[in-house]
Amino acid sequence: MISIKMLLGCKICRNRVLCLLLSALACVYSSANEIESSASAYFLTDKELLKLKNKSLKGDGDSAFKVAQFYTFSQADEDEAFFWYRLASELGHQIAMTNLAYLYHERFDNDEKAIEWYCEAEKDGYTGAHIEIARIFDSKGVYKNALNHYLLAYFNDNEKEASEYLTKHYLEDKYQFKDLVKAYAWSLIWLNSLPVNTYAYDKSLKVNKRIDSLLDGAEKEAALKLAGEYKQFKSEAEISSACTRVTTNRTM
Repeated sequence: MISIKMLLGCKICRNRVLCLLLSALACVYSSANEIESSASAYFLTDKELLKLKNKSLKGDGDSAFKVAQFYTFSQADEDEAFFWYRLASELGHQIAMTNLAYLYHERFDNDEKAIEWYCEAEKDGYTGAHIEIARIFDSKGVYKNALNHYLLAYFNDNEKEASEYLTKHYLEDKYQFKDLVKAYAWSLIWLNSLPVNTYAYDKSLKVNKRIDSLLDGAEKEAALKLAGEYKQFKSEAEISSACTRVTTNRTM
C-alpha cells in the first residue's frame, strides 16, 4: 500500500498530494460560503490575479489566501503558494495559518514553525490546534508532549478526538504511559461523546469492551469515578492562554 508519506517523498507526486491535502483542510475549516468563494480562486484571469495580489499587499488576508489557493490548485506551484499562505497567515487568515503549519511540518520538516502557526490559529479560534500539535509530537515519538496536547484539546472543547487519542495513549504499550484504568475512563468519555448507531460509536464501543474485559470490578469502579472527575475538572478548568498548559498541577 502506498502511503501519503511515500508520495510526498516523490517529486512527481508531491505537488498533487499536497494539493489534495490542502484542499481537504480548506473544506474542513471553511464555512459553506468560504468554500464557494475559495473555489472561484482556482481559476483566475491575469487581471483578476493581479488585482488580488495588489489587495493582498495592501493588507487583505482573504485576497492573499485566494492567491495561495490559485497557486496550489491551478498552478501546483509550491513556492508561490507558500509565499501567499504565509502572507495570508501574517494578515490573520485562520485557514491559511493551518495550511501554512501543515506545509512547515510536511514539506519543510520544521515542526517548531508548524507548532507556532497552529498556536496562532488557536488564538484565532481554531479548536483543532492541539490535536495537530499532538500528532506532530506523536510522529516524532515525543509521547509525553503529545499526551499533554491531547489533554489541552480535551479542555478546548475537542472532546471526541481528544478522548479517542487519550484512550489509545493509555491503552497501547508503544506510547509508554499504559494505564488501563485511565484508558477505560477516557474510553467512557469517548463513547459518550458520540451519537449511537454510527461507525464512530461502534468503533469506540469495541475498544471500550476490550478494556472492560481486562479490568476487575474495583478497577472499573475506579475508572468510572475518574471519568466523572475528568468531566467535572473540564468544566472548572481554566486555560491560561493559547498553546500553554492547563493551570493546574493535577495529573490526568
